[in-house]
Amino acid sequence: MDREVFDGILRTWLKGIEGASPTVQQVRPSKRELALRREEAEILTRLLDSRTKMLQFVKVDSAAGFIVLIDTDPLSDAFDTDACLRYIEAFQRLREHGLLVNHSGDGQVFHLSAEGRGGAKQIRGKCLGCGRSMMNVGTDSAEPLVWECNNPRCIDSTWHRDTVCSTCGKRPAEITSGGLNFTNFLCEDGHAFKTTPKR
Repeated sequence: MDREVFDGILRTWLKGIEGASPTVQQVRPSKRELALRREEAEILTRLLDSRTKMLQFVKVDSAAGFIVLIDTDPLSDAFDTDACLRYIEAFQRLREHGLLVNHSGDGQVFHLSAEGRGGAKQIRGKCLGCGRSMMNVGTDSAEPLVWECNNPRCIDSTWHRDTVCSTCGKRPAEITSGGLNFTNFLCEDGHAFKTTPKR
C-alpha cells in the first residue's frame, strides 16, 4: 500500500470518529486499503512511543498460542483468548499491509516501517474511541508518553475505564445516553446498565 492511499484512509478514519459515537471507523477497505481497527491503531501509536521501538510476536503456552508484546509488555492477558486473538489479528493485518517490518527475517521481532511511522504520527494523541485529542499525563520524560482521554462521552476515557456490566461483568461496547451524574451503556453481550462516571 503506497503512502498516498494510507494517508487517505487515515484522514477518512479521523473524520469519521470526530465528535461521533465511540466507534473507531466506518470505512470499507478495498483490496489495497487498510481501515484501522482499535487494536491496530493502538499497536501503531504504542510502538511509536515505546522505548525500544520493537514489537515481539511470541509463542506462549495458552489457547491463543501467541502473544504480542511492546517493550516486553504484553498488550493483553496471555490467558484472555479473545483479547489475544484480537491483537494477533491486528498484528497480522499491519504486517500484511507493510506497516510493520521484520528486518531479521525471524518472524518474531518487528518495527514500524516508514509508512507505519507516518501513520502512527497522524493518529498519535488521538483517542481511539472518540477521536478527540488526549492529554499526556506521564510524569517521567525518560518514559513513553501516557495518553488519557477526558471525554465523558467516550467509553475509553478515564471516566469509564473501570466500568463493567452489572449483569455479566464485561466492558461496555456503547454509550447509549447520559446526563448529569449518570451514563447508560450496552455491554459487549447487549445488556443495558447505568453507572455514575468516576475519574
